[in-house]
Amino acid sequence: MTRTIFRDAESTVIGYLDAQLAATPVVGNVPMQRPGEFVRVERLGGSRETRVTDAANLAVEAWAKTDARAAELLNEARSYLFDVEGTLFGATEYAGPTRLPDPTSSMSRYTASFTIRVRAIQ
Repeated sequence: MTRTIFRDAESTVIGYLDAQLAATPVVGNVPMQRPGEFVRVERLGGSRETRVTDAANLAVEAWAKTDARAAELLNEARSYLFDVEGTLFGATEYAGPTRLPDPTSSMSRYTASFTIRVRAIQ
């Protein structure tokens, strides 16, 4: 019997969004030296959906200098996630954009949560 090997959903989504949002860094951890704006992706859970698909639950956060820019950046990331095809597919949103001020900095932050299907490597 062939084993199913799954991709790292978090890093796959980070790579995808980083390519789409070329002018904005997309990261898995908040950088020690924060850029003026960035997008953060964190896997919250999820489970294997079929033999060859993983249904990953992910939080996507957009950080910027103003609430308006953070919301705009999050909405741009959302639009790309809804269009995924191929290795990533079937994105659904289960918690829409929410303002979530960062308690340790003066940066604005918006967040949303998604389930995104990720095809296995083999």
